[in-house]
Amino acid sequence: MLAASLHVVEHRMFAGALSKERLSLVERALVKGVKAINKSQSISPLCAPPYGDFRNCRSNAWATSIARELEHIATSHKAAHSATE
Repeated sequence: MLAASLHVVEHRMFAGALSKERLSLVERALVKGVKAINKSQSISPLCAPPYGDFRNCRSNAWATSIARELEHIATSHKAAHSATE
């Protein structure tokens, strides 16, 4: 499994933002197609990408914690590398 081979520590999904005005013609067509497929197959409307900004501060806090952890790892690796020289 890919996650195991990469030693994944954590995985989360957050809502994002989808602005119709910022999409190209092809991107708008793809979104419209996904919505049409979901509707024709009676798939929950939650599976269709809604337009709007659904980002929240929890995703920002999580990203900040990842950055801190990566800085800690980098510092530890630098210290270990310096000690072996």
